[in-house]
Amino acid sequence: MTRARLLLYFVLPGLITATLSADEVVLQNGTVYVGKTRRVGESLEITTLDGPVRVRLQDVARVRTDAELREALQKFAMRSGAGSPHAQLELARVARTFGLQDEMWLYLAKVLRAEPKSPTVRRRLNEFLAGLEREVLPVKWRKQRPDIKVRELLMRIDRRTPAAKSAAVAELLAQVPEADTHLRRTARRYNDPRRRVASVCAIAKRATDGNDRFVYRTAILDRDPSVRQAALQVSRDLGRTTAAIQYLAPGLVHDNARFRIRTAEAFGELGDVAALPHLIAAGPAAMALKRRAMPGGSTRANMSVIQQQAYIRDFDVEVAQASFIADPKVDVVQSGVVLDVTVIQVQTQRVEIVGALRNAIRRIARADPGADPAAWEHWLARRTETKNEAPRTPNR
Repeated sequence: MTRARLLLYFVLPGLITATLSADEVVLQNGTVYVGKTRRVGESLEITTLDGPVRVRLQDVARVRTDAELREALQKFAMRSGAGSPHAQLELARVARTFGLQDEMWLYLAKVLRAEPKSPTVRRRLNEFLAGLEREVLPVKWRKQRPDIKVRELLMRIDRRTPAAKSAAVAELLAQVPEADTHLRRTARRYNDPRRRVASVCAIAKRATDGNDRFVYRTAILDRDPSVRQAALQVSRDLGRTTAAIQYLAPGLVHDNARFRIRTAEAFGELGDVAALPHLIAAGPAAMALKRRAMPGGSTRANMSVIQQQAYIRDFDVEVAQASFIADPKVDVVQSGVVLDVTVIQVQTQRVEIVGALRNAIRRIARADPGADPAAWEHWLARRTETKNEAPRTPNR
């Protein structure tokens, strides 16, 4: 027996008599296990994310404790600099290898917050998140039916869930086969907006026909601003801003003022110049709402609040076979109020609609078109002409 093997026999029992947070166990054949460990007779039981594994003590080559793994991660972070999103993503990968999930979610959160992210970082981040099923979902739920798996993944999200873990759930939901119907149902019916956000983001990344339009509608219809914001952000990240604008443009002239405002806000959030003609064309239509129900188009309303009381006002006497019979005469007394109104003139101010359109134009063009929607078209034409003018060479 080698000296190293003897050292393991004497030192290892002292390391694992108590349950540890996350140890790294390396076997003689190079296999690596990470998880909570405890000694069972002459074996070592490791509780991994895929279930418990039991190995013989004599097959163990090395054990690194949770504290040693954290120290190794800290040294790696100092060497890498940990400033760029690429470095943060690499640290998250190392933390995952060490089984340090809290640190992994922390580094991933830093990558998520980093703006702007390059396409390469965004792709690597999404691929990393999509591979975290073992860290997110217990093993007993991984092979369940689509509806059950969708439900269990969404149950991992609550108010204490890290943002990176919620993003991982969305990526995992996007991979569940035949889950579009279940995801649409949860995106509309779940009360928790965080779970609706995960469902909407997953729907946007699935290739099923109609999913993109569902996401566009969510950006207008959902009752929570965070869900509407998430629907717009995922559409922007996937490069679908122009398609979203074309689909949502009729909302700028919808009869419901709230739809008009939300559509204008959505266009401002998308930030695509393709929305400018639609926003500018909707300005005069919003101003025209002020003149609705003017004379000549008056409206009449009638309302009655009536109380009726029956009473006997008289008797008629009838004679039949020498008998006198009193025949009562019943009448009704009415009391109450009758209102009959004709609306002569109503001016409905739509300042909020014009303001939403103006703010959206400001966000996209980074310039103020002015307070008068009638002048917006001329403002856009003048702005386009100015941009298209070639720079003049000064005369010498």
